[in-house]
Amino acid sequence: LGKIGFLGKIGFLGKIGFLGKIGFIIIEMKKMRFYIFIINMFLTMALAVGQNSLTVTGGSGHPGDTVTMTLSLSNSDAVSALQTFIPLGSNLTYLQGSATMTSRSNGHQVTASVLRDTLRIYVYSMGLSSCSGTSGALLVFQLVLGNDPATYSLPLCSTRMSNATGNPLASSTSAGSVTILAPKISLTTGSINYGHCPIR
Repeated sequence: LGKIGFLGKIGFLGKIGFLGKIGFIIIEMKKMRFYIFIINMFLTMALAVGQNSLTVTGGSGHPGDTVTMTLSLSNSDAVSALQTFIPLGSNLTYLQGSATMTSRSNGHQVTASVLRDTLRIYVYSMGLSSCSGTSGALLVFQLVLGNDPATYSLPLCSTRMSNATGNPLASSTSAGSVTILAPKISLTTGSINYGHCPIR
């Protein structure tokens, strides 16, 4: 009987160990589901950020040329108003009054001005209407090229979008560029020797 009791205890402990392993597996599965939920949530948030995207595209030209730039909007939400700032630097000049809405305007107005070498663009509707369509050019504006040849990046900064009720919308941006085409002379000699010239 003593041996039977001892074996019974071993069996009982074995069952406890087995149940403990099952409990541990269940806990780990719950943790795994929680981690998957968190990952999916972040992925959903990341996708939401890219639902309304603003892009600027341009071209190239020679010093003094005027280049037309295009601001395009790809949106899944109804965008009623937006703002974006574009640093221009000293070699790009905004042509005053050149910002114009495209056919995607639904009674919208555009205001563009330069403050501290940064072009500030505002698009809005007094009737709180949404922009037409879901992709394509939203507006165009023109830049006058300076004299220093190079490719200049045009990032879209402080970009904000909102719907007709004024609620902010998730957005992303894609920077563009414009190129000034001209030869760039670089001298490595600090002085030029013209030889001896008689003075009379």
